[in-house]
Amino acid sequence: MTVAPGSSVIIVGTHHDQIVKLKNYRQLSENFQSLIYQKFIDTSQNEKLGYPKVLDSLEISNKTGHNIKQLCTLIHDIAGQLLVPNSKDQTIFQQRIPAKYIYLEELLEEYRLNKKISILNDKEYQELIKEISQRINHVQFRDSADIQQATKWLHENGIIIHFEDTLLSNYYFLDPQYLAELLAQLVANEQTNGLSRHGLMKIDELPITFQDANTSVVNSISMLLPLLQKFDLAITWDNQHVIFPSLLPVQLSLNTISSHCRASIISTSSVIQFKQTSNQHETLNILPAENSSPSTSLHLKYLARIKKDNDNNQSFPYIRRFYHLIFIPTCFWSRLFTRLIGDKQLQKAFTNYFLVDLQLNNSNEKIKNILLAECSWIVCQTGLELRYYDCCLLRINQVNLTSSTIDDDISYSYLNMIFQFDTDEEQKKQILPFNDQGSLIEILICTSDLQMVIDDNKDSNPYVIELIVQQNTIAHILTILMAHFDTLLEDWYPEMGTRFVQNSKGDYLVNRFIPCHQCLIENNSPEKFLCHTFWLEALMMLIEKKMEVKCEKHGEISLEAIAPDLIFLDLSMNNFLISFEAIKLKKLLGQGTFGTVFATTSYKSGLDLACKTFVPIDPSITSGLMDQIHSGNKDDESEKKLSLRDIAKEWIRNPIRAASKAYITCRQELSCLLTTGSHPNIVPLIGLCTHPLSLILHYAPMGSLESVLKEYKRTNTQLGLTVYQKLITQVANAIAHLHTNHIIYLDLKSENILVWNMPQPRLPSNGQVLVKLSDFSISRVLSPIGTKGFAGTEGYIAPEIVRFTGDELYTEKADIFSFSMLMYECLSLNHPFSRNKRDHARELILHGWRPSLTEQELSSPTLILDLMVACWSEHPNDRPSAKDIHQLSSSLEFRHLMDVIEIGSREEFNDSNTLATVSYREINDNFENDNNDDDDDDIGIPTADCWFVRQSKQNEQSSIVIVAYDQFNAVNQQILNLGNCEIRCIYYHQRDHVILLADNHNLISIYCTRTFQKLNHFLLVHHQENGHAIHMTSLPET
Repeated sequence: MTVAPGSSVIIVGTHHDQIVKLKNYRQLSENFQSLIYQKFIDTSQNEKLGYPKVLDSLEISNKTGHNIKQLCTLIHDIAGQLLVPNSKDQTIFQQRIPAKYIYLEELLEEYRLNKKISILNDKEYQELIKEISQRINHVQFRDSADIQQATKWLHENGIIIHFEDTLLSNYYFLDPQYLAELLAQLVANEQTNGLSRHGLMKIDELPITFQDANTSVVNSISMLLPLLQKFDLAITWDNQHVIFPSLLPVQLSLNTISSHCRASIISTSSVIQFKQTSNQHETLNILPAENSSPSTSLHLKYLARIKKDNDNNQSFPYIRRFYHLIFIPTCFWSRLFTRLIGDKQLQKAFTNYFLVDLQLNNSNEKIKNILLAECSWIVCQTGLELRYYDCCLLRINQVNLTSSTIDDDISYSYLNMIFQFDTDEEQKKQILPFNDQGSLIEILICTSDLQMVIDDNKDSNPYVIELIVQQNTIAHILTILMAHFDTLLEDWYPEMGTRFVQNSKGDYLVNRFIPCHQCLIENNSPEKFLCHTFWLEALMMLIEKKMEVKCEKHGEISLEAIAPDLIFLDLSMNNFLISFEAIKLKKLLGQGTFGTVFATTSYKSGLDLACKTFVPIDPSITSGLMDQIHSGNKDDESEKKLSLRDIAKEWIRNPIRAASKAYITCRQELSCLLTTGSHPNIVPLIGLCTHPLSLILHYAPMGSLESVLKEYKRTNTQLGLTVYQKLITQVANAIAHLHTNHIIYLDLKSENILVWNMPQPRLPSNGQVLVKLSDFSISRVLSPIGTKGFAGTEGYIAPEIVRFTGDELYTEKADIFSFSMLMYECLSLNHPFSRNKRDHARELILHGWRPSLTEQELSSPTLILDLMVACWSEHPNDRPSAKDIHQLSSSLEFRHLMDVIEIGSREEFNDSNTLATVSYREINDNFENDNNDDDDDDIGIPTADCWFVRQSKQNEQSSIVIVAYDQFNAVNQQILNLGNCEIRCIYYHQRDHVILLADNHNLISIYCTRTFQKLNHFLLVHHQENGHAIHMTSLPET
């Protein structure tokens, strides 16, 4: 349901030949088939539970051939019922197939057998199709689109394999069976089991696992890695290692951490931060005995959690959070591993987990080394854990509802647990018995201080060190974890992972909730036990409304103890939290999809600020602004007042969903701003207001770039090339910084670029330009293999996102396509495709169309046009990186180089002594074009001619290439042959309109710049074999 929504499913049980060896295999088989029918094939339950349509179930054996024919017949019958896309009654088997597709199939098979080649790259495949078209009359293709359609048909019918993924689109597998055997060989190979230590392998070792020495493709990591990730056979998080999920233990247990267990153990950074000064908080100091001396041999004796005494029972050793899914989607855990283990921000957060006051001197340098030991990720098929020595800091695992999967002091048995919580709008009790349907995922993170005892194997007292957990770090880690969980579910499994998606019974397919921790501690009853629970979305609303969170058994609950991330405790140490009373709202600037922006002033400093309040906000906040809206435009005032009323209605209509949307959007933008840090071309963050939820940013005095461009268009003024270059360079610099921090922006357009300084049309200016990128509401962190999800603005969205509506992987190159549209917008002062009916921008992009340019726009400097065309390339790999764009746009020639032409091949002509000059035409000069006698309105009137001298390498033949130019572009070219000579210098005499040439024989030739005819020639001095070369200089013409 999550991988291919709406697809029919057949459940296949393998290894029937092994099952028949059991004595009671018939009873086992019948019971299992009955269970499958009851849970999956019974149509009365499928829709309610969100399951796909399961048609049948079979047990087969590849070894004995049991039920293989039945399975083939079943697949054939089901496939025969499938309809052609966009057809109501025509089945796939009834569709008409072009004859050239059949011929192409036969010719490709013949080529594969004769050449013994199973894989082609894109260039080789296109050349092969071209060769076939030239050789066989029956196989003729109109264009590349026709070839693409034929290839798609071959792929859909299993004749060849060609994936349209960004990372695999360059490869064509002529033999699908070869591809299957290639992948199976990797997973089932004994070499793989030997190299993959407990499921972990270095990427460089991948080619060693293949035994097919005749295939050069096994050495291509760029193909192998995307293939393994495509079929979820192996995953990477750092482009250096891969994990094979099938080789991991099934679940976490005590044996998982033992030395002989087949668990993948991945080292990460330390979790200790040392206090800078040691004269405060004396309880943090090392506590050795008075007569203990520095030891030459120290070792860790034990590490234990410190139990805190708290009268209110509001301190817990672990914070717990749960996700209840109607079912665990395929490959969910493997994709979660790559996100968490590869997240640099999460690794950085763990380095501040504990605070230790340790004086750095020689006596405790060894103690420091013990403290700075690396943590270890322990990974299994259904969970992962982070350990510091023997202490579990973080655990995420799928809970076995019938028994406790981990028999230690931090695990609870959920066998008899019933989580009870309120529904959203009706406020009625709802009970979810988790031992019936669905899967439960538990997230727990340690919040206890630790005590470390270090011994020296002597009679002296050991060293005792306290590790104080940092509560703001706990909140930061929880924030990152929740973002990864939710992004993974919503991007990869949108059919079930999108918030508030319900089945036909009205139950949510995904429930995110926090239990009352005191209820969990009291769970000692062998009978059914009720635990009061809170939906995360409901808690977001209660926090926004400043309402108390209460458990029916234990009264008010401290959110700092169970949900520090929801109250933004992670920002408390950085002085980011600002009271809303510290600012004064002045006016409404605008409203977008995710928030409303107000102009504000700081009471303390008097600085102008911008307040981005996330939709919705409390009506009491906006009621006073109705009288403050005075823009001078009645229509504008009415629209803004209506916008504020809509905000108030949304807050009243559905407070839980609205508050959830506000919190998630705020966290998304906060994450990007904090990750990128300070950058001159990204809007800096001042702080955060929690009530109402708002971001305080620097105020842009000139508004958005879109409004500035509209003013240029209104006054019929174009951006100067210097301004254009500065603008493009600064935006490219911001995008490059985001990509360096593994963030993809996804909504690059003029509306999201704010202007601090920029020349206004037809007004004097100092030429200064300063723009900054804003609005990170839909930006997201980029994983090593790319990201998913449909996002962006019509006309700016990359074709790889539009084509698959965000369901396939794409990379940061999607931003580069949007960048090309921004370049076009700044050049033409029009939105992309506004000249081609912008409403159909998606279809135009998919069919290879790009925005049209006028003659004046085509006269722009060539590097601007070339960069724009390169950035809007169809294939992402053909687009430059943001760093390359920034480097190119920063060069001097970016705005000065008007044209580049080729006057001859370097293999034929010598370019070591290039000679050139420019002659200028008068307005009434006739333009002669020997190659085109007809008038052509598209060609401008030439204003100058560039004379280039070409010297042949093979002989001493020389020629002159004359290129006629209008104001910007080359419009005509002709060649004058000079014969057997070597031109030494060239000179233009403007008054007489002539060109003077001097060759190696001291012969001076004179040509007319109007007719390009030779006027005269004469020998300057008698030629000497060893004579000096002639040099020309110009004198003031009189």
